Amino acid sequence: MIAWWKRARQTRTDVHSQQAAAESRRRGTALAYRTLACAQLTAQLMLWVSLYAYDRTLQTVWQAAALQALPLYALYALWRRGAPAAGTRAGAWWCLLLLPCLALDGMALLCALSAHMSELIPAASPVSCTLSAGGAALVTVLLARRNGVAYGAYALRWLLAALLLLATVLVNARADTVRLWPFWGQGPGVTALTALGGVGGAWGVALLFALPGASAGQERGRSWLWPLAPWAALMLWALWHALVWPWQPGDALTVGERLTGLARHSSSIAFLELTGVFWLLLLIVALFGVLDAGEKILCRALPRTPRPVAVLAMLAPALAAALAWPSGLADAAAALLPYRAALSLSAGIGLAVMRARMPGGGEGA
Repeated sequence: MIAWWKRARQTRTDVHSQQAAAESRRRGTALAYRTLACAQLTAQLMLWVSLYAYDRTLQTVWQAAALQALPLYALYALWRRGAPAAGTRAGAWWCLLLLPCLALDGMALLCALSAHMSELIPAASPVSCTLSAGGAALVTVLLARRNGVAYGAYALRWLLAALLLLATVLVNARADTVRLWPFWGQGPGVTALTALGGVGGAWGVALLFALPGASAGQERGRSWLWPLAPWAALMLWALWHALVWPWQPGDALTVGERLTGLARHSSSIAFLELTGVFWLLLLIVALFGVLDAGEKILCRALPRTPRPVAVLAMLAPALAAALAWPSGLADAAAALLPYRAALSLSAGIGLAVMRARMPGGGEGA
């Protein structure tokens, strides 16, 4: 009898351990995907500052960046409400509205990455840099193990954070608060209009909930802190641009020169190299994340879609855009990228309505 009782207890302990291990893996995967979503969101918001907002607002660019908290948390609240419906069959179809957003992100990221690589390797042509970056992204995403892209972003999180600090606070670029005056710059209206142009970058909050498994564990805890990390990185980047004035509006600079503009005012060449490494890693992680997210969203809605076809469908528009107008990224971003927020808003509203119609309002989902 005692031996039977011991075996029964051992069996129960094993089952509980297996369940705990499965729950731990589920939460670990969710944490990795949320980190990947934050990396993509951070890249888009920081590109907006360097390629668009700074030239239009100069010392008030940090105010325009601060206003991005409003669309970030508005979309966060909407998508958090509709998150339980995102895992349903109909919810997967609503998430397809995010594919154009991902395609536009891929265009911006690949154009910026190829331009930055041309800056780091002057002997390489823009076309070769574009094809190299696109080919490396395609091969990496296709050969990565399951959830490998997300786990890779999670492994690089602290390195990226440290490099961001080196590229801003520690860059020793003669920051001075006197450059923040006059406080209102060209006026609150200009700042608000510039901030409106950056609203499209906030769409990526949807990826905290739209990716399979990414919203696991968000039903409790401090999930509201996740959008805070990209916004804090945006504020740091924008504030240091306002304090340093790395270039004057209207200066004819390449995309690569704009990305490393702060470090060019440093007294040490090491900071310029580290800033280049930071942007290289951030853009690569974000581009890989775009392909991985697009593949997962498309294959969840259309399960019969071959994985290579889904990845190529996300990469092809980016390659075409980068090869067609590698030097026109800023103008294209100003014209197209703000509309991403409308698609994310539409999908979030659709999911929120679906959750409201679920039994019990989706509370048990």
